[in-house]
Amino acid sequence: MPIARSDRLPAEFAGHPIALLVRVGAEARRRLAGRLAEHGAALPLYAILAWLDHNGPRCQRELGDALGLDPGDVVRLLDQLENATLVRRDPDLTDRRRHRLTLTAAGRTERDRCQQAMVALEVEWLAPLSPAERELLAGLLTRLGEPAADAPPRGAPPGPRALPEPEVAASA
Repeated sequence: MPIARSDRLPAEFAGHPIALLVRVGAEARRRLAGRLAEHGAALPLYAILAWLDHNGPRCQRELGDALGLDPGDVVRLLDQLENATLVRRDPDLTDRRRHRLTLTAAGRTERDRCQQAMVALEVEWLAPLSPAERELLAGLLTRLGEPAADAPPRGAPPGPRALPEPEVAASA
């Protein structure tokens, strides 16, 4: 089902890549969340499992910063994962104020199930694209997703707004 047909977008959005990215991104998120829900999983929990699997044991703050999550949400999500024995929270041996997060074997199995659901969705949704088009799409999205060299770190507060230059009155 195409989701970004120009007749469904306001005329001023038609053909604008940013508007199309927003629309396709929202649809991708909706579809992936639905597919994960079919397997009893949720997108934020899968993101945490995948991040820990890729990065190894880390502290809660690193996880929250990397995924752009509010610290309160991190605690709530980790409580769910810990109660399901998918993640273990251990005291950090170098700083007692912090906890180190470790993915358990059950957590790795759950991550694998979620990954399989995501790959199945990709296969179905991207079926109209040729393998070369899929590779091109992945490459372009990867490039667009990389932070610009001058971008502030993820989670950093926005910088000051540039003020307009003051107008100088012309001398008579």
